[in-house]
Amino acid sequence: MDGRPYSHPPSRSATTSPPTDAWPLPPMALSGLNSPSRPPSLAPSNRPTSSLRRFSSLHHIFDYSDERQAHDRNSVAFTQWQDGAAHGADEYENDSPTNPVIELPPTLVTSKTPSQHSSEYGDRGGDHQGNDNQMLAQHQSKFRHLAFEAGFCLAIAMTQFLCEYLISGFAIVLPHLLASQHIIGSGSTGAFWPAALLTLLLSAMLLVFARISDMYGGYGPFMFGLFWLAIWTFIPGFYPMGIVLQVSRAMQGLALAALNPAVFTMIGSFYENDQIRRNFVLGLYGACAPVGFYIGFLVGGALPAEDSKWFFIIAACASVTTAILAWVCVPRDRMDRRDMDLSMDYVGAFFITAGLILVTYALTVEPYANQFEQSRNGFTFPIVYGPLASGTGFLLVALWAEGWYANCPLLPFDFFKPRGVFPLCIACLFFFASFGVWLYNSAEFFNSEIVTGVSGGMQGIQLSLWYTPLAVGGIVLCVLNGWLSHRFKLQIILILSGLAWVGAPLIFAAVPFPLHYWYEVLPSMLFAALGIDLTYTATTIALSSSQPQKYQGIAGAVTSILVNLAMSFSLPISLIVQHYATIDMPIDTVEQAEETTMWGYKMAFVYGAASAGMGLLVVVVFMGRPWWEGKTKSEDEDVEMGQRRPSQTATLINDAGA
Repeated sequence: MDGRPYSHPPSRSATTSPPTDAWPLPPMALSGLNSPSRPPSLAPSNRPTSSLRRFSSLHHIFDYSDERQAHDRNSVAFTQWQDGAAHGADEYENDSPTNPVIELPPTLVTSKTPSQHSSEYGDRGGDHQGNDNQMLAQHQSKFRHLAFEAGFCLAIAMTQFLCEYLISGFAIVLPHLLASQHIIGSGSTGAFWPAALLTLLLSAMLLVFARISDMYGGYGPFMFGLFWLAIWTFIPGFYPMGIVLQVSRAMQGLALAALNPAVFTMIGSFYENDQIRRNFVLGLYGACAPVGFYIGFLVGGALPAEDSKWFFIIAACASVTTAILAWVCVPRDRMDRRDMDLSMDYVGAFFITAGLILVTYALTVEPYANQFEQSRNGFTFPIVYGPLASGTGFLLVALWAEGWYANCPLLPFDFFKPRGVFPLCIACLFFFASFGVWLYNSAEFFNSEIVTGVSGGMQGIQLSLWYTPLAVGGIVLCVLNGWLSHRFKLQIILILSGLAWVGAPLIFAAVPFPLHYWYEVLPSMLFAALGIDLTYTATTIALSSSQPQKYQGIAGAVTSILVNLAMSFSLPISLIVQHYATIDMPIDTVEQAEETTMWGYKMAFVYGAASAGMGLLVVVVFMGRPWWEGKTKSEDEDVEMGQRRPSQTATLINDAGA
């Protein structure tokens, strides 16, 4: 035995026990050498059964069919293997000599480990298994066909379109809806409350749905959001009045809150190893924002005042169509999310949502609380200071819970740890507040004959056409933003957008009446387009590049929160500014009443410019490194586009675990 080459295995007797280092052989190839008493390794599992989840999407149905076919093939192969194993065992027992010697051919003798052998024989083409896995990880698509991928891209783009459609177009439709309603009684929530409700619920619930999407995948929240949006856009389409309109707008915000983080979760799952396609899909998703913004204005302006309800019916039909498209095209989100060790922060979710709603309600109702007692300040009424104090207390409790109580907070403090993230968020709140004031006040501002010099003011499709530069400029800037982000620092881009934010409302506040479109309205539109698109894109890139992989979903949600939370707060604050700016002005004649109204609008625009100025000040002072500071070791923690190394950012959960 010592004289045998090392490459050949020793002879074995059939009566001796097999050595522990025996080479595993493929059972289908050498079935006669296996003992029939050995448990078969090809035993199929139970046959897949149908369930409600199997029919939740067309891709799930395809997967269910594939699983059943694979089970049937495995069952047939297992039966054939059993028959071959039994036949080989009988021949082995009847025909073999007393002490047979089994010689393995040299071609089967290698230096591989048993695990490598089993892996090699377990799959077809085993010699190239490592290369195949690498190629599949890099290039294999989660979609069954390119048409399904195109449908997925269209579905997520439609959600961005619907979001901007319902926000921007409602600014045109709202005056028509309020024409037949009156603000009566103490505690009336005023004109902008239906507009603020959508953005308020959207911003308040984004973190909750972001956590749900991270825990269970994005497909479920995505489909829920589409069907929920369809329901609550159909309802105001039939009765767009009073409390029904307000509840519907709140539920629309809830639906949009479910859609936004679900989109980012699915994109991260489907394009995990394909950065080029991922960036393209994200760019397509963002490019639909100005399109939806402008289409909302066009539809809202083209509809007659008595048919404004069709604005919601169109959105409902688009939601149903998008839901059907998503059911057909969106594949299963297969990411294993148990390893992320995430759980819902119920304490934080409750106190954040309740606090934001109560504070916004108090600010909204304040201008109308003292309409029957003009001598008193609105903040002295219980209907104002009660919700304001309660909401502030809830937000303080939420702050404590997120920082020191929750094991898995919705918004960890470490999200703001990279240098510049916190001042960036504060500046964006001021910037987006300015945009909300400019957008909703300008839509009513242009309805005045005094402002436009046109009999009856700008109405319908003419009003929509005035906003054309805002949409066209947004589309152009979506293309240029990628180029700008790689050639200029974040602070430079934010300073440019901040100057545009200041200029857009300041033009309307400073120029005399009537306005000249080409010299006054057009520059304001271009400034607004420059401000909103530069700020939104720069914020998205900066927050994403400054955060580790675990916080990427939160980064996408925070960007949307900044936009909608700022708008939900700025609209009632602008009403407060208008109220106190005109409270002592006479309104005895029609001319005096019109002059008072125009002065209130001008002061609201001044507030918008002042808000943008505060954001610009934050950018200049806190976003850049002062000249008297030298270069520090924490240079990596600057929020610069693409310069942050995500692996360097600690997480609050890891710190707590340590």
